Amino acid sequence: MKKLKSKLTFTNIIVILAIVIYLLNLFAFSPETGPIAIAVKEQYKSRGEELTSFSIMIARIIGIWGGNVNAFLGFQIDKFLHGEIWRLYTVVLTHGHIAHIIMNLIALLIAGNHIEKEYGTKKTIIFFLILTALNNIITSIIYNYILGNEHVITYGASGWITALLGMILMKSILHKGYYKKEFKGKERFYLILYFLSTTFFLDPNVFTMTAHLTGLVEGIVFIGILEKIINKK
Repeated sequence: MKKLKSKLTFTNIIVILAIVIYLLNLFAFSPETGPIAIAVKEQYKSRGEELTSFSIMIARIIGIWGGNVNAFLGFQIDKFLHGEIWRLYTVVLTHGHIAHIIMNLIALLIAGNHIEKEYGTKKTIIFFLILTALNNIITSIIYNYILGNEHVITYGASGWITALLGMILMKSILHKGYYKKEFKGKERFYLILYFLSTTFFLDPNVFTMTAHLTGLVEGIVFIGILEKIINKK
């Protein structure tokens, strides 16, 4: 496997931008008027409790405050169809709370940098553009139009991450001992734990399961086709 020429990889740039967006969502662009902040205020009001500065600080620490930046960058298919094209990719930079961003970015650092080492930065960017777009569109069609759910703004990099996991899974199927050889024990355990826990156990919902399984299948099929093309040459 090739070594990355620089630590400033495409994957690491996404991680850095995701952290910046996360902080901007909590602290910048009038966070008090953001949709998440308003929802928190309404919850406190409905319980007859006072929203103190300390409560706001705690909300910021766990990531449930602000919301204006996420609302602008998250994916929603009807907004995308009305010309807000950026949402197709900027959704990868948005996260809903502290556990969400930590779990996603650890998985992204492991899986994303691995694929980037394997195929190079230019090809990884092409993979990202194709698979992220497909994941958002296919997931939204299934969730909104086939299952008939409400059109909601979604956040997170997990669609891209599960596509990466699908690529790694397919490589492991095609090449005996690949997974054990290419990943350390802790990395192997974390990637498996990440997929199972975020897809089925931690706050499971139809949209999340649809997005994660779609990403996994996309990655498997994509690398399966790519490997056949490479082997023919």
